[in-house]
Amino acid sequence: MMRMNGLPNIQSFFIQLDDGLEISFTDKRRFAKVRLLKDPTSVPPISELGPDALFEPMTLDKFTGRLHKKKTEIKVLLLDQSYISGIGNWVADEVLYQARIHPQQSASSLSGENCSTLYECSKEVIEKAVEVETRNQVQHQPTPMATETHQRQNLRNQTEENSINIQQK
Repeated sequence: MMRMNGLPNIQSFFIQLDDGLEISFTDKRRFAKVRLLKDPTSVPPISELGPDALFEPMTLDKFTGRLHKKKTEIKVLLLDQSYISGIGNWVADEVLYQARIHPQQSASSLSGENCSTLYECSKEVIEKAVEVETRNQVQHQPTPMATETHQRQNLRNQTEENSINIQQK
């Protein structure tokens, strides 16, 4: 359903900046809040985030020291955004799998070698995930050439009979 001005009824926030940039925020379930702040990093929940796993990685010594202070299961700790931000469920699973560490093992019980392996695997998995996601985004962005090719292909498909042959053995 659309409003008269062309904006959806569920739109909860719209702003146009001086340079023409338009920002629109939609929250169908109406759980979110929009706050304009001079320094978002000083206000919870942003201020409560731990160092970013990709952009602000801890040193190995700090990582190991912080692990040994926690009796929490290692997977629970990796998912704790106040400990390290930016690690979600599937990344934590992959990191632990690559490091060959059981998700329920206590963080404080990890050996120095386990901590080092976990540290390296975390970096590798996160960097690979970003690389793959970036590559996927670049591949799926239409270029003028790609758009023309797809349009020609669609025209060809409309004029030709496409059939699928299924052979049984």
